[in-house]
Amino acid sequence: MGKGGWDEDPEIETKEKITEERVDVIALPPFYKEAHKHPKSIDVDPQVSQQLKEFVSAIAQAYRSNPFHCLQHASHTTMSATKLISRIAVSDFEGGQIQEGDDPVESELIAAHIHAQTYGIVSDPLTQFAVVLAALIHAVDHRGISNEALSAEEPEISAKYGDAALIEQLSFEKAWEKLMSPDFENLRRCLYADAEEKKRFRQVLVNSVLATDHDDPEAHARRQERWDTSFGPAAIEDDPNRKATSIVECLMQA
Repeated sequence: MGKGGWDEDPEIETKEKITEERVDVIALPPFYKEAHKHPKSIDVDPQVSQQLKEFVSAIAQAYRSNPFHCLQHASHTTMSATKLISRIAVSDFEGGQIQEGDDPVESELIAAHIHAQTYGIVSDPLTQFAVVLAALIHAVDHRGISNEALSAEEPEISAKYGDAALIEQLSFEKAWEKLMSPDFENLRRCLYADAEEKKRFRQVLVNSVLATDHDDPEAHARRQERWDTSFGPAAIEDDPNRKATSIVECLMQA
């Protein structure tokens, strides 16, 4: 993830309707051996760890006491996403992560194999973090009603976001605004180093949160079409980024 090299948080283009930011293909970074280091070999600044805890606490407090779309549901979803990401990261080579003292040539071959096998997902800690974060924030401030009911009861929300994925857009925006506050500057510096990384971070979050919309049959049909394009019997493209994007959406659906 980011190295914290910016003096001011880089600006990126965003849209009021979050659904207009969803893309079919997210460009993940190329193979980078260092991304495969064992997590225990990486030191995180205590300030960053503390701000992450505070952010999670703030998100937890933003959840409502609904029978289903509540903090308990978000916690379960987050743990499930973490587990699924960890399973993606396991290759047919035992361990799958580079340890101190490993043979450098063999380590790079293994890391390159894992990169190709997972379409670059395991080579991008930012994408992995964004998927888990999306699971945590996907139902922030959920009213406990469907998108259709929300549109009828709070027409100002549909006026702002359009007719699709109202709850998902609302949850995303509330969580993003919280993360962008001055209270979490050190955390953001740890996540992305420049505008390109920030854009990719937001893009994975957008696609992942919108993938949790189960109400819209048209959105589901489009997701299935994108999956078939990448992995179906008549798949027409061999694009690792397209495949990785479809896998992220499928993971969130799961």
